[in-house]
Amino acid sequence: MKWLHNLLKGCTLTTALFVFQACYGTPQDFEENMSEIDFQVVSASTKKPLGNVSVKRWISNQSDEWENCGTTDANGLLSVFSYDDYSSVEFKFEEASGSYQAKDTSFVNPGQHKAIPIALKEAIK
Repeated sequence: MKWLHNLLKGCTLTTALFVFQACYGTPQDFEENMSEIDFQVVSASTKKPLGNVSVKRWISNQSDEWENCGTTDANGLLSVFSYDDYSSVEFKFEEASGSYQAKDTSFVNPGQHKAIPIALKEAIK
């Protein structure tokens, strides 16, 4: 009878540890396949940084709509994390006031690109 009690106690402890790991544990290589991509958005004519530029991405065969990545700061900078194993990622840059033309650009294996300058042309009026 004592062996049955010890067996049940061991199974209960094992089950509790398994549930804890399943709910709260993260893979140790979680960030291993991710790269940070830094964009600096500037005016094509003046080369001055553009703030408040919306950056969106569309990942081929991954989603059906554009995913918002954020907006650039006053220095035109924005960092975006991307998985290295995506075959192609397309980024869209749109300036909020409409003074500059939107720009789409795509990258193959985006994790290989670390700092990317983006130049927006002034909108034709």
